[in-house]
Amino acid sequence: MVHRAWIDPRRNGTPRLARPYGRRGLVQRCAEEAEHHGASDHYVTLDKPLHANVTGDGAYVVSPATMTFKVNGKQVTQMGAIFTTALRKLPDG
Repeated sequence: MVHRAWIDPRRNGTPRLARPYGRRGLVQRCAEEAEHHGASDHYVTLDKPLHANVTGDGAYVVSPATMTFKVNGKQVTQMGAIFTTALRKLPDG
């Protein structure tokens, strides 16, 4: 299974969890489960890429990632993750 477009760089210049793609309903079920456990306000921030390879209309990028969210109103920060993605430029830009 491929998951696409989890990062939205348009939000105040800070990447964050974006529109649901991938398996139908998967993101919605995850959101419902998070809400059930009191988790909210999920954000993923990417740091400077460790590796970026661009060839033609494709790219492969590896970046350190930090996820912040709240559990029952208390801020939680998870650091040390690696976000890896393959990108392709579409004809519409």
